[in-house]
Order: sequence, then structure tokens, then C-alpha cells
Amino acid sequence: MITDLIVISSTCFSFFFSPSSLFLSLLLLLLAPRADADTDSLLCVCSCALFLCSPQPDQIPGDVVVVLQQQEHALFKRDGANLFHKRTITLLEALTGFSFPLYHLDGRTLVVKSDPAAVVKPGSVLALREEGMPQKGNPYVRGNIYIEFDVAFPEGRAITEATKKVLRTVLPAPAPQSNGTGGGDAAMSDAAAPEEVTLITVDFDAEKRKFAAQEREAYEAEEEEDDGRHGHGQPQCRQQ
Repeated sequence: MITDLIVISSTCFSFFFSPSSLFLSLLLLLLAPRADADTDSLLCVCSCALFLCSPQPDQIPGDVVVVLQQQEHALFKRDGANLFHKRTITLLEALTGFSFPLYHLDGRTLVVKSDPAAVVKPGSVLALREEGMPQKGNPYVRGNIYIEFDVAFPEGRAITEATKKVLRTVLPAPAPQSNGTGGGDAAMSDAAAPEEVTLITVDFDAEKRKFAAQEREAYEAEEEEDDGRHGHGQPQCRQQ
């Protein structure tokens, strides 16, 4: 949460003497945000504190202190004039193209389309030029929208053997794999016969917890063994 403290000079409000006129002026001020305002002061007002002295002829009115806090947005994060958005697409969309609506902060609906010849990889960041927010001090120049893509792969056994055969005919074949020794065919001929192993699906967080428990048990067992060795069969110091 980003907090910005704005102090409105007392000279601006020295002519307000009634609470109703002061409240109306503050309401008009807070409900008219500028499009090129700073990130810290663009969004909602969370709290405001009014410090006004009594408008006596021999006293100087106090200042109006307004505290603005930035509220998280459901679709965008802002950095200056640039907007950042995260989007998840399917593997089919990543390979064949996609189109989706994106609702802009200014009320427009952007229909985002991918390059038909491009393949989107997980973690790819693509840009919509000049579709961001107006730059501070120059509202005619706009920033960009950057979209980071994540690709959702099919779950479990969603792809049948027939589908796999079709995919092998349309997708590039994998590159030849070496045995990892770096010695080429000569190293492969000298190595032992290869063993076939199969990967399995695991819960990696559960695996880490299991490893930590095993290490803790091994450490405690070693400490107990050390305590037993020092407690039995070792020469004791003679007390004087």
C-alpha cells in the first residue's frame, strides 16, 4: 500500500468559514482526479485529516492535510504511465493464437489479438504500444500496456495416444539427445548399458517437508549417539 501525504496550503482555504462550504470544496477536489496524476494520488482516498484553526482575525488558518492511499486493482498494476497485466492462456491458444477483451481503466474495451505467426511461451511479455496512462505533465503522450503470459498445460491424461500421433506429425521433432558425458559416440560406447527410468508426479512441497523431517531425525539420532558415547565408558575427572 503506497501512501502519499498532500498538504493544501492554508491560503487556499482561508476564505472558508462554514463547515458545509469546506466539505463541498473538499468533495469537488477529491472527486476530480487528473488522468496524468501521480500513481500515489490517482486512486481512492482512504482517509483525510482536517486541521483548521478558528478563523479569528489574529490567527492564521491551519492547513488541510489529505492522506491518499493506492488501492490494488483487479487487472492492472501501474508504474508511472505504464500498466502491467498478467494473463493465463491455454496451450492451444499459445500455439495457434488467441483473442480476448481487456477492460481499460479509461472505460474502453480493447480486443487484444496475438500475432498469428507467433508462438507464446510461458513467461513471455508482450506490449500494447501507447495504450497505457497519460504521462505526467504531457497527457498527449501515453505509456504502454505490458502483458505477461502464463500457459496452462493439459492436466493428467487429457491427451490420448491418437492425439499424440497427430501432434508428432505437426510439431517439430525433438533434437537428438547425448548421454551427458560430453565425449560423443566414443564415450557412449565405453559407458555401461543404459537403464530406462520413468518420471512420476510428486507434490514438491510435501517432498521438501519430508526431507526436512528426515534430516532433523538424523541430526537428533546423531546427537543422542554422541551423548551416549560421552556418558558411558569415558574417563571421568577426579574431584579434588
